Order: sequence, then structure tokens, then C-alpha cells
Amino acid sequence: MTDKDTEKIRIESLLAARQFLAPQVVGDQLYFISDMSGRLSLYRMAVGGSLPQPLLPPHIALQNPHLLEGSHLYHVLPALGKILVMIDHDGDENYQPMFIPIEGGFPELIFGDRFGGQQVICVKCDPTRNLALFSIDPRTVAQNDTYLVDLVDRTLTPLGSSPYGNVPLAVDAGWSQVLLADQYTFGDTVLYRCKTDGQDGEKAERSLCYGIPLAERTAGEHYPLTGFGAAEWGDAGILLITALFDDHYGLGYLPLATATATIEPVTISGLVHTGEGELVDLQHCAGERYFLTYNIDGVSWVYEGTWQERARQFGVVRVICGQGLLADGVLEAVHYEPTTGRYSLAFSTATTP
Repeated sequence: MTDKDTEKIRIESLLAARQFLAPQVVGDQLYFISDMSGRLSLYRMAVGGSLPQPLLPPHIALQNPHLLEGSHLYHVLPALGKILVMIDHDGDENYQPMFIPIEGGFPELIFGDRFGGQQVICVKCDPTRNLALFSIDPRTVAQNDTYLVDLVDRTLTPLGSSPYGNVPLAVDAGWSQVLLADQYTFGDTVLYRCKTDGQDGEKAERSLCYGIPLAERTAGEHYPLTGFGAAEWGDAGILLITALFDDHYGLGYLPLATATATIEPVTISGLVHTGEGELVDLQHCAGERYFLTYNIDGVSWVYEGTWQERARQFGVVRVICGQGLLADGVLEAVHYEPTTGRYSLAFSTATTP
């Protein structure tokens, strides 16, 4: 084979591929993060196609959303006419919650210097209620603080602290209770429940929901690794990802009627993929509809299905990602818009980075 028979591709061509990340469809606009200007920033464009409009000043760079997986780097709040954006200073990873106008502009600190020098993570955000859950690393002590945030009144309700995470996993439909997780080692997780009806500045008390806290364990005793992941609050219990029944992860159900409840296995039907992999995400769409995300041999699959809480069964209705144009690739993010039932996805393959 001669040089003429070999196609040469410069490495710069592969490295120059632009990223389009963390999409959110809101109304007739598609919001997303991209490095088309040379640094990651926030943009929006018409759903039907238009010139992308930058929403942040050009000197501000955002973090890569992949490094903040499981949290919100930004969230559009149409009722407030604002966008919540988590911005750090020159890459110090001390993210601060800021507002910008929904049409773009200069960021404004929501709480002034209250969280200066601390890392604030937006774990959940409800654009209908304008409520959020923040997980905060003070950077000065080994603990994490959790707050319920009212983005209208700019008030904070403490939801406990822990050196083991105190990470919000799920919130009930009325945002009156939050499921919190402490993780001691990988897969070793204990769940707590916390009410959110305290006043601003009044710390709410956590109550044990599942597992044995570290301080109450007996030396030499075996405690099974639960491997809890994403969770969603239902009518009478919590649907969650767990490794209790399958090393590849699956769904479990935690009834909340009794204080000594056990995790029950959930049957999943209708999966069409083949190969080896694991369940990586669970999110609620609307009503009984949820979607599951799998990583199978490095390829992303997303299924929409219905959750029958009483029967402890999840039935797949359709494939969102994994077939057709969205086959043999990797999903960076998926977002569901409840008002229209539309999905927005950031998806790439080896030949279309």
C-alpha cells in the first residue's frame, strides 16, 4: 500500500469538533452549553433552527457539565424570566448560584457573598415551583450542608449536614419531604428522610429511612452494598436504582408506610438491547411515565415506560435512544419538557463527535 492509498487526517481535525452539551427545550427555544466561542458558555436558539445567541458575557467560562453529572449547571426559569447558572471563578470549582435574564446578560449573585469560597451544587430544580435543592461544601470543614432554596423569595431552609454527603436523591410531589443519602464507601449508602416545612434559618431534622448508620454498626458485621443511584418519589414509596438484586444495577422500591421497610425488587419488561452493561439513570417524565438510561457496551440506550407502583413493575413503551439515527453512540445528556412531552438530547458517535 502506498501513501496515495492511505488517507491522512490531521489530529487537529478531530480535536476541533465543537461540543453541544446539556440541552433544555423551554417553549420555542433550545438552550445549551457549547464551546463554539473557544470556551464553554450558555446559548439559545429557536427550536426550528436559528443563529445561536450567546447568553453570557464572553469573558465567563462555564464548567464542563460532564464533570457535574447528576446536577444542574444551569436551569431556565420562565416564570421568573431568569436563568439559574452555577459559575465559578477562573476554574476554582467554587460554584456560586447566579441569575441572568432569560434573554441573556450579566450574572447576579443570588445570595451575595453568603457562600463565598464555598462550592454550591444545584442538585434539583423545579421551574414550576421555582424551588431548588443545593448541596454545599463549605471547604473549611469536612461536611456537606443541604438547603431547600426558594428562588422567588431567595430564602434558605437547612435540611441537615453530614460528613458523608447528605446528598438529595428525591423529593416528593409537594416538595414537603426530601430523600437524602450518606455514602461511606462506594455502594455503601444509608438513606434519610427530611421534612422541608421549617422556617428560614431553622434546621430540619433527618430521620433514618433505610440502612444502618456508621456509628451504629458492629465491628466484623457484614452490611450489604446497596449501590443506590437516582431515585424518584412515588405515591406510597420511592423508586430507585440499586445493586441489591443485580450487579448490573436495576430498580428497587422502598415503601414508606413503615419505619422498618425493606427494598423490594422491581421487574423491568420490554428491553430490546443485547450485550453487557448497566442501568445508569432514572428520571420522571409525567404521571406514571419515566425514562431509564442504560450504558450497554459503551453505547447509550434510553427507554420510556410506565411505572405500576402497586404491581412493582416497569414496562417499556418506546425506545428514545439506541435505534435509528440515535444508535451506536453516547448520550451526554437528555432533558424532558413536561408541558409538550418533548425530549432534547446531546448525542455523539465516533464518526460524528
